[in-house]
Amino acid sequence: MGLCLLIGAGNYAYSGVKWASNGAAVCTVAGSRDTPVTMSDGAGGVIIAWQDLRDGSAYTIYAQRIDASGASKWAATGVTISTAEASSLSTAQIALSIASDGAGGAFIVWQSYRAASGDIYAQRIDADGNIHSGWTANGVAICTNGWDQATPCVTSDGAGGAFIAWHDARSGAFIYAQRVDANGSMHSGWTTNGIQICSGGDTQGTPTIASDGAGGAIIAWSERRGGNDDIYAQRIDGAGTPQWNGNTGTAICTAAGDQYFPVIKNDGSGGAIISWADFRDDVTDTIGDIYAQRVGSSGVVQWAANGLAICNAAGNQYLAVLNASSGYTPLATLMSDGSGGAFFAWQDMRGGSVNDIYAQRVDANGSVHSGWTANGTVICTASGAKDNAVLTGDGVGGIIITWQDSRNGTDNDIYAQRIDENGSIHSGWAINGTAICTAVQDQTLPSIASDGSSGAIIAWTDYRNGVDNKIFAQRISDAVSSTSTNITAGSDSSVTATSSGGNITTLTIAANTFSTNVTITLNPNPTLPGVPAGQTGFTGTTVGVEITLSDATLALNKPVTLTIGYLPGDITGLTASQLVLCYYNTTSGKWIPLVSTVDPITGTVSAKITHFSIYRIMQVVAAATLDSAKAYPNPFLGGVHTLVNFINLTSAAKVSIHTLRGEKVAEVLANSAGLATWDGKAASGSLVGPGVYLVLINDGTNRKIIKLAVER
Repeated sequence: MGLCLLIGAGNYAYSGVKWASNGAAVCTVAGSRDTPVTMSDGAGGVIIAWQDLRDGSAYTIYAQRIDASGASKWAATGVTISTAEASSLSTAQIALSIASDGAGGAFIVWQSYRAASGDIYAQRIDADGNIHSGWTANGVAICTNGWDQATPCVTSDGAGGAFIAWHDARSGAFIYAQRVDANGSMHSGWTTNGIQICSGGDTQGTPTIASDGAGGAIIAWSERRGGNDDIYAQRIDGAGTPQWNGNTGTAICTAAGDQYFPVIKNDGSGGAIISWADFRDDVTDTIGDIYAQRVGSSGVVQWAANGLAICNAAGNQYLAVLNASSGYTPLATLMSDGSGGAFFAWQDMRGGSVNDIYAQRVDANGSVHSGWTANGTVICTASGAKDNAVLTGDGVGGIIITWQDSRNGTDNDIYAQRIDENGSIHSGWAINGTAICTAVQDQTLPSIASDGSSGAIIAWTDYRNGVDNKIFAQRISDAVSSTSTNITAGSDSSVTATSSGGNITTLTIAANTFSTNVTITLNPNPTLPGVPAGQTGFTGTTVGVEITLSDATLALNKPVTLTIGYLPGDITGLTASQLVLCYYNTTSGKWIPLVSTVDPITGTVSAKITHFSIYRIMQVVAAATLDSAKAYPNPFLGGVHTLVNFINLTSAAKVSIHTLRGEKVAEVLANSAGLATWDGKAASGSLVGPGVYLVLINDGTNRKIIKLAVER
């Protein structure tokens, strides 16, 4: 176990798979399915779409949302995206592309042969797996203009709709695009069946698209304009008007030889970074290299003319590309580094006849980033062929790469590697990659998306049953076992830790909470005791934290705020408004609820706490009677405790505190979970004196009196 500094000292991390060994089944119903595409759902999980043969001999399209815990959120066998096909593979739906709709759902586009030729269709699915309002079953027609339209790609328009580009054979071989709005209508001013992006040249293909961040899009493609295939790009605004060189586009690379399979990402400044496979040094198209170019918002290239060599080492270097019957679709081999530069991943045969995996990071100015190696940093050189390397960001400046791997000598498995921002293997990850799935038979065509918590979710085509392909997925991340932070007594402080499930815990500490400096340790993956059989109304989640103090005898001078995050899958079947933080009383063996604040937007539960213990998010239902109402702690020690908790109340209960002479000193009301707290102060704001107090609890139907001792 390696040392990984997160906050303060003593933060130990490890990498590992988080779901079932060798992956969670996404779809295993009868029939074969393959070629998954994935995107983050923005809540720790992913949306996965795939080609599916369950309905006969032609591909249909299904999708599923998987939460951070690996649970399916939609129909068990996936939701239907489109089944409008004939009964042969030649009339199938293929070449899927997916993009976020910005609201927890997804846009899915594909090539459809429901008519005599290939057309482009799209579907919008919301966060609950429903077809979005305005969109039609089996998809909205984007282009049905005769001839073949193929290899579509999609990106969000930033306004609830999407830009879609494709290869179109209606008048040769050109690139067309369309904008569809949030409700599935073609955007105002756009031509039915799309606009032509470039009228120059000949044999344009393999389009790739990215948002320009300003309501438009940037499209790159390969084109045989000067006798060989080159790379061109065009920026269009929200109305579809070309912004670069009229309708001819900007030349990205016109070097000798062929350039193929461009991949594009927004550079964060209105421009883009584009990479491609380059054969300028081998006109036989046998030994290729990887090149890239950054193009500014005005269409001017920023790096070396005809591109920057990302890798031109000996041997063949090539990008992962899906080869479908309709054409080639480049995969996710490029991503922005968030600072104007980019990360790249590829297959590399510099070591001989077996391809390995390499990666590179280039800064905004085209320089290799500090710590990374010229011509690429080694990701995996294990024995056996490696293919289809794709990548995503880890959320903290680095990347996670996944690929199919035949190191076992008999079939393909799925492996992954995490690389930090400076090109080093992240602490805890194995040299040559961590195994994601090593089940029998072949696992191929991985697709990857960030989980939003320094990890990733990977989906793949899986042949483990030896009969037909299924879809499986796995989550891999770093799980922090503990976070220790030194607290300076006179300063405001906070301690944060992230669990293996991606739940973030934060402890907020005001200055002078402690009378001396101290070290606090958070364990976000504690063993959580069960709920005792007699503790009715309590339902536990798997989310909690254990908090310990370096000096267990040290008292808190004031409460601290504990906030624990939850993901949607953590509270399946529970009511968010009834969530509370509870601590475990080791003496009674029961969970003690605290008055808590739930924020369903951020997915957090917070409470003021006065001592350190094991805490857990639980659903607590208010009691039906006051029979089990209690005050805790009792006695209330003024030099140790700062709050009295009244628990097991009805939701309508009113709690009033009286002296033995009958004088009322304070009154509090129960919340919807049947909880209330008192800070030991009278209505005037002064602390009450030591003695025995009577606590009168009344909900209009039931009454109960508790004696509460206060010591100062």
